[in-house]
Amino acid sequence: AAALYHKEKTGKGQKVEFNLYHTGVWIVGADIMDALFNVPLHMTDPRKPENPLYETYKTKDDRWLQLTLGDRYAPAADPEGRIFWAGFCRALDRTELINDPRFATTKDRQKHREELTPILDDTFATKTYDEWEKRLREHNLMFGPILSPLDVIKDPQAIANDFFSEIDQPDVGKIKLINTPTKFCQDPA
Repeated sequence: AAALYHKEKTGKGQKVEFNLYHTGVWIVGADIMDALFNVPLHMTDPRKPENPLYETYKTKDDRWLQLTLGDRYAPAADPEGRIFWAGFCRALDRTELINDPRFATTKDRQKHREELTPILDDTFATKTYDEWEKRLREHNLMFGPILSPLDVIKDPQAIANDFFSEIDQPDVGKIKLINTPTKFCQDPA
């Protein structure tokens, strides 16, 4: 809308770019601003996931990862998710779970989620995030890091993409703020 307004006023178009990561930082701006001002993040940990394979888990080094495993979208060759489950169990070095009838199919894993989630909690707590990242990548499993606001403000990608700027605020001095994620290539927002 701002680019259209610019064109209406100047007769010139604007190339507009959006960075999804930066937009996410913008959306949780209150938490990120707290991090910029060294205010600790208040977190809750609800332990009633709908799908334990699409859930967050804490690693040995107090980092978090988000599983995004589409077992319920198994291909036609694996409609119940049995092949997927066996591969996932191998990736976790938990092969004893492969034939556990509580977790045999996607529906079984959903039904017994309150039993499976603590097993996965305990398993992911045995290795660091970096160890899990390597292992999960080797098995082509989908996951991602959960970055705290303090992680985000130090993240090389966020810094390289100019997510933050420093301004001189009268009576306060220099402070950092989150830049808008909308980038006008010809004219800065």
